[in-house]
Amino acid sequence: MRHQTSVFVGIGVASLAILLLLGGFSATAFAQGGTGTITGTVIDPKGLSVPDAKVSVLNTETGIDRSLATTDAGVYTATFLQPGHYQVSVAKEGFSTWVRKDLTLQVARLSRSTHR
Repeated sequence: MRHQTSVFVGIGVASLAILLLLGGFSATAFAQGGTGTITGTVIDPKGLSVPDAKVSVLNTETGIDRSLATTDAGVYTATFLQPGHYQVSVAKEGFSTWVRKDLTLQVARLSRSTHR
């Protein structure tokens, strides 16, 4: 009886995992319908990537601010952003702060830039 119960529990867990996975895909597909992405690479004056820089993506119309950090390759990505006007700020100790204003994001568009 104990073996039979563990088989049912295992099947239940596997079924739940599949449902959650499929639900995640459908939620992602639905969310992408009215959103866009801002991505960029932060490099120093020598052209080397700047990891762990603090990136702020601010929707200047709503005041919603998303904080990110760059990867080891100096890359950041802000996904599922509502269309609108944005300001991107990049800061790291030992470097001057960089700000890009008046960035317009449209639906299903990717905005990419490099920050020195």
